[in-house]
Amino acid sequence: MKQLFYLLIFLCVGCAQQTALTGGVKDISPPELAVNKTFPRPNTINFLGKEVKLVFNENITYQKSSTSFIANPPIGEHELTVEKNSLKIKFKTSLKENTTYTFMFAKSIADLNEKNNINDLRFCFSTGNTIDSINVNGFVKNSIDKTPNIDFLVSLKSTAKDSLSYLSLTNDNGEYAFSHLKPGKYTLSAWSDLNNNNILDTLEEQHGFLSNAVQIEDSCCKEIINTFDPIVPLEIEAANLNDYGQLTLEFNQKIDTLLIKCLDSSNFDEIIANNNEAILWFSDSTVNSYELLITVPTFEFNDTIVVRKNKSQDEKSKLLYRNNSEKKFFSPEYLHLIFNQELISIDTALIVLKIDSNRMDYKYKIMNNELFITPEIPSGAFNISALPAGFTGFYHRKIDTTKVYFSITPSSNLGTLTINITNSLCNNFIVQLLSNNEVIHELSGTKTILNKTMERVVPGEYDLRLILDNDGNKKWTSGNIKTNSQPEKVIYLDKKIKVQKNWEEFIKWEL
Repeated sequence: MKQLFYLLIFLCVGCAQQTALTGGVKDISPPELAVNKTFPRPNTINFLGKEVKLVFNENITYQKSSTSFIANPPIGEHELTVEKNSLKIKFKTSLKENTTYTFMFAKSIADLNEKNNINDLRFCFSTGNTIDSINVNGFVKNSIDKTPNIDFLVSLKSTAKDSLSYLSLTNDNGEYAFSHLKPGKYTLSAWSDLNNNNILDTLEEQHGFLSNAVQIEDSCCKEIINTFDPIVPLEIEAANLNDYGQLTLEFNQKIDTLLIKCLDSSNFDEIIANNNEAILWFSDSTVNSYELLITVPTFEFNDTIVVRKNKSQDEKSKLLYRNNSEKKFFSPEYLHLIFNQELISIDTALIVLKIDSNRMDYKYKIMNNELFITPEIPSGAFNISALPAGFTGFYHRKIDTTKVYFSITPSSNLGTLTINITNSLCNNFIVQLLSNNEVIHELSGTKTILNKTMERVVPGEYDLRLILDNDGNKKWTSGNIKTNSQPEKVIYLDKKIKVQKNWEEFIKWEL
């Protein structure tokens, strides 16, 4: 009886200790090449076969793309198939004699279940009695911001009669690598293969190249290829003439100044552009259309256009304005209002400026449709009461009462920045200050020394870069592979500029 009692207790305890089944440790390892089962084996010489079979230690999947399989040098037409744990490559044309071949698979082979891919698999063999052993690597970077170019194709071409060519693909660090090369001279180029045809399209794809061939005698180099956007012809994307005589021209890229000439006049007007936009006000806004000659000297651009007024819109039947509050490098000392038509005058008796409840004097300036109001006190929280008829536009007056609130930051809350640059590399150069990779202030230098003190700078961290303006056109000039000209060099200061409030930051930079 006791034995039966103990048996029942044992069974109860055993049941209480049951646990849920688990799937085990997750597989995070990519497939590995089974060298002993692969044919031919890696680094085989005198290979004359018509097929390569790569065998792995587990079943695989293959992600096909224009760069999933690269043969160096090219093997011509071929057939690639995957069956369980093997990948076969059949050659439909004969391979070159006495040539070392390298097959590259960049993140295209993965295990079947967990999709762990092989980052960079390379398989090598030779049709001759030696394996070429030279390795070459380097980096592909953007010319302007020096960021790495990821997944760019890199071409290495021999200048010898054999004209051997090789391709590589940059990794997440912008690094390329070629292996098993012959000694000799090679040209290097790189591009973003947007149309996936493995051919450089200089009209559309970002690209770069080395001006001189590279002499390769042993594993070496670390050549850096600086890329640039293709040279795009300047075009006018939009031209709008409103009912108030304001012409707005929008271009497909940034310009600085342009010349505009009415064809019934002999005079050119010089217009300052804001990035890719230029605004012109015609003195006779009753004319419905104009024929204009547009010239942008820095782009060698000339075009004749005809502009006509837009149809009237209801919101244009009265004078309107908005407060210009764009991010600035300098903190403004004024209120900046932008109107929807040319501003003719303001009545200072009807426009009252106050700080708290105290009325104060101010100065103002009108520039076409823009109004700048500067209080006599340099800082504080202000408000402007604009009574009816206080603003007079070309067509209308402001008919209602409005109030505008704005503030001016005191100088004690801002910083001062002095930049002293000695540049022995080029007489013409451009200096740019950047915030979050955006250019917010620009200076031009035409001598070897630039010394500039800037006050009322908004506190923060800035990057400083210098463009060697070799052609003196006051803008960065792209490269041209057809004329073998490199893009203008961009140099970054190797540290951040930290502007603090009520403090002067001094930067001395010698190049």
